[in-house]
Amino acid sequence: MAVCRELTKKFQEYFRGTIADAVEWADRGPKGEMVLVVGGAPERVPTEDEITAAVRSALATGRSRRDAAEEVAADLGVSRRLVYELSLAADSAEQGT
Repeated sequence: MAVCRELTKKFQEYFRGTIADAVEWADRGPKGEMVLVVGGAPERVPTEDEITAAVRSALATGRSRRDAAEEVAADLGVSRRLVYELSLAADSAEQGT
């Protein structure tokens, strides 16, 4: 979180920290115009099992491994190389059983 005070004035002030730290800072009584900037929650990163399931599903529709990896990577926001490698590992594991 960031608190920006008096942005267009001579005595600009910036505070960065947690929300609890910002409350403590505000208890000191700063005055003037303030802007609060609150960051969003971090994005959830898909697990390797979720990526593998998605690429298997894409491969089952007849897509090439390259096209499936590219599509899944774009959909899940992960690297194409990771998806491709997981698809190869999944195939190896299937053939080994």
